[in-house]
Formats: sequence, structure tokens, C-alpha cells
Amino acid sequence: MKTKKYTEAEARPNPHGVDARNIYDGEHAIVTHILLQPGEQLKKHITPVDAIFYVLEGTGIVEVGDEQLEVTKCQCLNKVDHFYFLINFIYI
Repeated sequence: MKTKKYTEAEARPNPHGVDARNIYDGEHAIVTHILLQPGEQLKKHITPVDAIFYVLEGTGIVEVGDEQLEVTKCQCLNKVDHFYFLINFIYI
């Protein structure tokens, strides 16, 4: 069994310009810890895979297509279909 703290993973460059670190990268799944500072956001982008977002702290707004949802600490948002979708997360 292995464990890894997000602080042990190297921040990787990304088109969003935010702190993103892969804490698990396996054959069938990737877990990325994304740290957003107040006012930072992920740009709208197309994601061709299933995605799950779990909010560790803070409050944000998630946009999937033209649907918006406010999320807070300890909430999980999942998108379980295999279709492309636009997603945006804004830390407020």
C-alpha cells in the first residue's frame, strides 16, 4: 500500500495557471489535487472522461454546460457519463 500527500507531488504546468498536482496516476484513473486561491478558476474546457470533484474547503461555483451549482466544503460533484462537457470552477 502506498500513500502520498499532495505536498509531496510536484505542481505541474496547466492551461489554467493554478496549482495542480497528480497524487495518483494509474492505468485507469488519475487523481489531481487542485488548489484554487480566492478569485482563481479553471477555464471552461472539454473533458472526454468521467470526472469527480470533491471540495476540501471553501465555496465555489461549478458550471457544467449551462448549469451552475454552488458547492461548499465536503461536497462531491460527479459527472458520470462519457460525453464531452464544459466545466468551470470558480473559488469565491
